[in-house]
Amino acid sequence: MIVIALGVALRVVISFVILAGMPQGGDGPSYSQQAQDVLAGTMSYWYFPPGTALSVVPFYWAFGPSVGTDHLVGVVLTSGFLVAAVFLSRVMLGWGRPTFIVAVLASLYPHSLLSSPQITSQPLAGICLAAAIAFGWECRDAWSWKRWVGASICIAALILTRPASAAVIGVFFIGGLILWRRRVISTKILLGATGIMVGMVVAFVAGFMVHNEKMGHGPVLSTNVEWNIFLSNNPFTPDYKTGHFGQRRFDEISPEARSYLAHVLPHESPYAATREQRRVMSDSARSYMISHPGTTLYRMSSRIRGFWGMDYTASRSIRNSHLISTAAFLVLLFLEGGGFLVVLLLAVTAPFILPNPMKGRWWLAMAVVALIMAPYIVAFAQTQYHLPLIPILMLFGAIVIDHCVREPRRIWVQVRSRWLWWACIATVFAIQAEHIYYMLLLL
Repeated sequence: MIVIALGVALRVVISFVILAGMPQGGDGPSYSQQAQDVLAGTMSYWYFPPGTALSVVPFYWAFGPSVGTDHLVGVVLTSGFLVAAVFLSRVMLGWGRPTFIVAVLASLYPHSLLSSPQITSQPLAGICLAAAIAFGWECRDAWSWKRWVGASICIAALILTRPASAAVIGVFFIGGLILWRRRVISTKILLGATGIMVGMVVAFVAGFMVHNEKMGHGPVLSTNVEWNIFLSNNPFTPDYKTGHFGQRRFDEISPEARSYLAHVLPHESPYAATREQRRVMSDSARSYMISHPGTTLYRMSSRIRGFWGMDYTASRSIRNSHLISTAAFLVLLFLEGGGFLVVLLLAVTAPFILPNPMKGRWWLAMAVVALIMAPYIVAFAQTQYHLPLIPILMLFGAIVIDHCVREPRRIWVQVRSRWLWWACIATVFAIQAEHIYYMLLLL
């Protein structure tokens, strides 16, 4: 609890003292505007999924829109991310040294600290995902309808925040079938639990889909999906950083690429894209992917590698706000990227030293990782998209640290003779080297 309190205090100091004047970057201004539109009753249609903006609404209602309120929202979201990581570890590992290590890792995780002044969807998605898994795991140990309702609410909120995460429902469904086959739960519980989760998701998302339909955009949760896919699957898309155009204004890209994109979107505003323009985007992307299978497959592999690239977006946002020098930016970049690399290397090492009873939890974690990552392979995968998975990686990384503290020599002997471990470590560093190269090339 002391470590968690110190982690929250660090976020408060960074947001309200060190970076007190930092404006919103990335998608933050859009979430802020959506929240203001909701309060004013002027919301037209949802370009971004509604989850993040809805989390801002209570703060704007209480304190009004301002830089300080935005920073407060960021502190609450990143602090919630910290608490959710510890909660997940407590449920999976109990109260002990590994959970204490998770608290330390989550409290000091550089990307979370540096992004604490910002309104972003990733910490909220991480809270929902970690809490859903924790509630679900508690139901596995001792069935509780209240906890299952909690898990279902978290999954529904996760989908409202990052709709691509809907695939993770598959893990809960398969897990339920396994428990049913092992007679841990009855058929009545399996059917009831399925109905509750499906009903909760429908209850959360249906109203927003109906609203977008009334606004002439079809029964969708947000209207940015076709634009994202179109940006990432056209002749001018970079083969590695396929979301590059999405982070640039039209006047910041090459004339050829701008002309191509403007052919579909003449007003050059994806926020104002009509339903017909979105249909053209979707058809164009699908046609390109079918006619260029080799390029498409390579880009998809690039997205998998890019998904696991080191964090850098928080440092870049601080630098773009002109709050730090180039030298300070490089220091922050080293800390932000290095923090992620440490967690990833620990998590990669975990399956080589886990005791047999923990192997099942590892495969459960990998299923969640695969399903969260899979939808991004079609469009683009920015590094911050892996943040909701960090609490899961920290959990297994903490087990590695705990074993190394207790038996460092035995652990080293155990892993150093495994060629597959060395191959995994080499792959992690190769992915980072490629990521850094393209990050500098397309900065």
